[in-house]
Amino acid sequence: MILKNFLKENKFFRDSVILFIAFGITNLFNYGYHFFLGRALGPEKYGIVGALLSLLYIFTIFGSTIQSTVTKFVAEFKAKREFGKIKTLFVKSFTKFFYYSFFVAILFVFAIPWIKEFLNIESSVPLIILAGLIVTIGPLASLRGILQGTQHFSALGWNMSFEALLKFSLAILLISFLFFGVNGAILALLLPTLIMITWAVFSLRKLFNYTAEDITERKSIYLFSIPMLMINLSVILLFSFDVILVKHYFSALDAGLYVAVATLAKIVYFGSQSFVQVMFPKISEVKIDKEKSTKLLKDSLFFVMAFSIIVLAFYIFAPKFIVGLLFGSEYLQIADFHLWFFAIGMMLLSLNNVLMYYNMSLNRVKVGFIVAIFTVITFLIIILRHNSIFQVIEIITLMMLVMFFSLVLYTLKPRELNFEN
Repeated sequence: MILKNFLKENKFFRDSVILFIAFGITNLFNYGYHFFLGRALGPEKYGIVGALLSLLYIFTIFGSTIQSTVTKFVAEFKAKREFGKIKTLFVKSFTKFFYYSFFVAILFVFAIPWIKEFLNIESSVPLIILAGLIVTIGPLASLRGILQGTQHFSALGWNMSFEALLKFSLAILLISFLFFGVNGAILALLLPTLIMITWAVFSLRKLFNYTAEDITERKSIYLFSIPMLMINLSVILLFSFDVILVKHYFSALDAGLYVAVATLAKIVYFGSQSFVQVMFPKISEVKIDKEKSTKLLKDSLFFVMAFSIIVLAFYIFAPKFIVGLLFGSEYLQIADFHLWFFAIGMMLLSLNNVLMYYNMSLNRVKVGFIVAIFTVITFLIIILRHNSIFQVIEIITLMMLVMFFSLVLYTLKPRELNFEN
């Protein structure tokens, strides 16, 4: 009874638990996918998959921007009970972003010869499959933004969880039984995405009961999307572009080992994202109330820190056991890559992410430029100084620390906002 009353009164904690469980299931199968690939393909081929996925992450920058922007304005429409506007945004964003994604995929196909040469990949097939995935990024992101903005966290969580389950299952089928290798690893991503688009539309079917209303906030939506694009570009580059650079500058074996250590370190980041996903629409909805929005920020930082410390403890006290269990004996040497140090970097990135989205939910859009500057500096340093794998890890972690202090100072500044009505 006490727990029931607590969950009823503390909606942030309740919704965070829902998404935390969903993210936990999602990450379990996502990492199962990676651990399976690492064992089934070996370091060299796994390095190729890691580079291809990092390339895909760069394209999901636009997907994340779409989802975040749609989430914010849907949350505001929901607060005003303007469900007709939500329906309009649902239909128009899905249609437009399908066409935009298709156009980007066509451009990607023309760039395949250059991409193959840069990443030292012989076959064009996995890149062609990747182009198919790019087509789905915009539509799925817009649908998940509607789910998140309307705070349908259960539907959003199930959508992500089943996508990860299908991806993991298909990877085993295509690689272990059909022997598709790298092609199978990428193909396993495409079918689940198509299914989840259909599922998301079904989850939002009640919106069709409302009469569509014209959206007068179009200019605000476009203006907000620019700094949000910068933030998502920065965040996704911070946990993906390093893999591309390592694949370019280091041997195939070293690149595969780096993908493995990065995959483990990023458990900290991906595992804590449920709190950010819940915080963002809630603050967008109650942003006028400084006390409520500040409490949501403190709760988010606390839960992210608590989760990160738990994961970090395992990496400090049992790195070889974890590496051996999840990736196998071929990867044991990555325990000496200071896994715990990289995990600290990802913890700082997670905390930075909370501060970024908090400020964006309050329309403090300058935070996007701050994050973009730090991201550019980080990768310029890596390009200029990459004598070893650990040096790359060291640069990322130290830059995340400096960024954290900068974002704290920016967040503590008095609010200079013109809140939207």
